[in-house]
Amino acid sequence: MTPGASGALLLALAATVDRDQQVLLADPGYPCNRNLIRMCEAAPVGIPVGASTDYQLTAGLVADRWAPPTRAVLLATPSNPTGTLVAPKELAAVAAEAERRGGLCFVDEIYGELVYDRPPATVLAAPGLDDRSPVFVVNSFSKTFGMTGWRLGWMVCPEWALPAVEALAQNAFISPPAPAQYGSLAAFTPEVWAIVEERRRAFASRRDVLVDGLRAAGFGVPVMPQGAFYVYARSDGIDGDSLRLARRLLDEAGVAAVPGLDFGDHEPEAHLRFSYTTSLDQIREGVRRLTAWRQEAGSSRSPT
Repeated sequence: MTPGASGALLLALAATVDRDQQVLLADPGYPCNRNLIRMCEAAPVGIPVGASTDYQLTAGLVADRWAPPTRAVLLATPSNPTGTLVAPKELAAVAAEAERRGGLCFVDEIYGELVYDRPPATVLAAPGLDDRSPVFVVNSFSKTFGMTGWRLGWMVCPEWALPAVEALAQNAFISPPAPAQYGSLAAFTPEVWAIVEERRRAFASRRDVLVDGLRAAGFGVPVMPQGAFYVYARSDGIDGDSLRLARRLLDEAGVAAVPGLDFGDHEPEAHLRFSYTTSLDQIREGVRRLTAWRQEAGSSRSPT
């Protein structure tokens, strides 16, 4: 048990990654993961990904970019900011590729239960995996159970890594908060899992409305998000500078989105991340504002 999924990933990295080693990860990706790698004096190596691979790494990409300093590969499925998944067979293939090269595979499954149109999957179900396999899985109560701020996560790690992980945890933060641990016991009841399923259906409906609205407003969504609660939309058809566009949308349309520069170096100026954590009514209103703004922009001003 750890103080959130970030605490779990930091422990996993600190126990296994040394100075000047490299960790491969998808670009775009969650920015804190890069910073946690740097905290361990290792180097995050972003691999550009796009719609052709569902904005995710593949075993082929990992094999192509693996180098002598490479220690590990880090995956997030579903991903922030793209909401896309690594298919189970590909997930197993990436883990096998890392093991074949004497490396490690870290898998962030924090959104693993918030998956739509298909059953949730975990790398821990991959064939041939055992207690000595070099696979670390991090997760949290935050997203599935709406416990953001409770700082309660967990990690599944190889048995050989457990002594180092425990020693680091004891010295870094001792344990996650006790009240959060007691509160989390409610998650293991049928009543709570019924709520999780209800939330999953609600998120799927919000996703559908947002994606349809973004496409109608001129944004590109080449891959339907399969999980989490984000849409990573191409915005360069509207404005070639996503930071400028994010400010314009906030000031002129009253809609908040995050520019791609927060998530990596691969075409950040061409993307915005939209989140659908708010209510369906709010999302419909946001789509209405975007559509009206686009119509006004088309009639009265040209994007620069």
